[in-house]
Amino acid sequence: MIDLKNSSITYLLPMHLKQKTEVKALAFAINNMVGRLLNLCSRIGLYSRIDELDGEILDVLATELKTQFYDVSFDVEIKRKLVKNTIKWYMKTGTPLAVEEVVRAIFGEGKVIEWDKYGGKPFRFMIKTNGAIDDANVEKFKELIRNVKNVRSILDGVEIERGINSGYNYGSYTYGYYKMPDIR
Repeated sequence: MIDLKNSSITYLLPMHLKQKTEVKALAFAINNMVGRLLNLCSRIGLYSRIDELDGEILDVLATELKTQFYDVSFDVEIKRKLVKNTIKWYMKTGTPLAVEEVVRAIFGEGKVIEWDKYGGKPFRFMIKTNGAIDDANVEKFKELIRNVKNVRSILDGVEIERGINSGYNYGSYTYGYYKMPDIR
């Protein structure tokens, strides 16, 4: 089988035409244009090459796909996760799984706890994560959750777990709880 990138139109011609100077010149020009076209074609496969794209192209792609929860200030790896999952999240929007996946994409780990698991009121939920949420990104986090959660569901709070690993044998556990205002 002939590789299109390394082929020549002269492979298809009869011997008496291959030897003409005009045909050789035309074949050379056509081969150059086919090579350029194939080079450009290899660049347009953005979605299949998300892991290779830089931040600026990811920003444009996220705008084109209308990626939910996207922010240009995110790290490139987070941007890649968000763009990769855009279509899947649009299909799952409004479900606890969608909220959980967003929390995992941004914070690395996270879990949605439904109201019946922690004794809350109906249609409420909590998020449990070991990620860092500081005062600067609380509003951004609330906006992300508001965009993906079910409209009737209310976020009661976010539990952030921290563990301490040490060479000594002792127990320690830190528990923090941030009461979120109702997000509707």
